[in-house]
Amino acid sequence: MRLTAIQKAQIKRERDKAMEELKLVLDRVRLTTGEFHTAEAELRVVESPDPEYEAQEEERQMRERKMKRRKRRKEKRQEEQREEREASQKETQGLVSFSLFQ
Repeated sequence: MRLTAIQKAQIKRERDKAMEELKLVLDRVRLTTGEFHTAEAELRVVESPDPEYEAQEEERQMRERKMKRRKRRKEKRQEEQREEREASQKETQGLVSFSLFQ
């Protein structure tokens, strides 16, 4: 059975239409794939070890600051205690010398 020119033209139009639809689908797939890869790259940046390292570094710095504060408080307390002992000794010496003069 031979195809007539009309049938050949119909087949060609249908094939061209199908090819156009395939091209559109392929373009959408490429676009979606591009968006997926972009989103994937953004997620990799967010999930990189850098934020974890930064969090650990910040925690370490906070511990160091806390230790420095504790050290300063301890030194201040020791200084106050030393001053109190000195004042107490001076007071005691003053009382002793006062009683010697009487």
